[in-house]
Amino acid sequence: KLNIPADKMAALGRSLGYVPILLSVCLSRLRKDTVDDVELEEEIEKIICTGDLTPSAEEKVMRKVSSQLELTIKAIELKRPSSVQLMLICCYLSSTNIPVEWFEQKDATTCFRLMSSYSLCTYTTKTISIHAMVQRIFRNLDASHVREGLRWAMGIVLRNWATIPIPPGATIVRQKYISHVFSIKRFIEHLEEKEYLENWCHNVANVASEVCSFELSLELYQEHLHLLYQEHGLDRTESIARCLLNIGNVYNLQGIFGEAIQYYN
Repeated sequence: KLNIPADKMAALGRSLGYVPILLSVCLSRLRKDTVDDVELEEEIEKIICTGDLTPSAEEKVMRKVSSQLELTIKAIELKRPSSVQLMLICCYLSSTNIPVEWFEQKDATTCFRLMSSYSLCTYTTKTISIHAMVQRIFRNLDASHVREGLRWAMGIVLRNWATIPIPPGATIVRQKYISHVFSIKRFIEHLEEKEYLENWCHNVANVASEVCSFELSLELYQEHLHLLYQEHGLDRTESIARCLLNIGNVYNLQGIFGEAIQYYN
């Protein structure tokens, strides 16, 4: 629709490397004739032809893209309301390699295909990837449901991590889960509510222990223990005792009985 001349393709390549979400989402909307915005077309064409984007121009364009994405999200919500719930979960996960198998297959496939048709995600039969900017806009659109979104995201990651067998030494597979778990942690930390972080440490450490990720489990139990002392002193003796017991159990599972006994004591 923009009729890009052949001699501008080199500049287009540079721009694609800099603002892929801008071109991908907006051009997709233009192709679908779902937006009538001459100013937006001119702004995109200017960037394509010059291959340059100053900080002030970037801010202006990103605001424009955000508004277009909001319209796209609303259009998707009308077609498939469950798509928005899926995206609310995905916007707290790592932006790449989100396993499709984590979601209810039939509905998820339909939703992800719909979102992919609007360039909101890259969908394959096994994984989806979402641009970080799309994730940020989703979070901002539904800021009142941050805790709910985090709870859903955490539940779906831990449930699958605990039940899907991971062969010993499958570092890449294990790392896939860990990247999503720690993505959720970053958003919990932004809430600045220590209780949420305490729960995160406890729950992830439990699952890590179940799947024999002992080093990670010990690290998170120790972090949980530190948070308990830091926030509550000795007022939460039962929680502290449980945490010490869990650390002892992890050492015991590894056959490191001397350390286990120290924590049990």
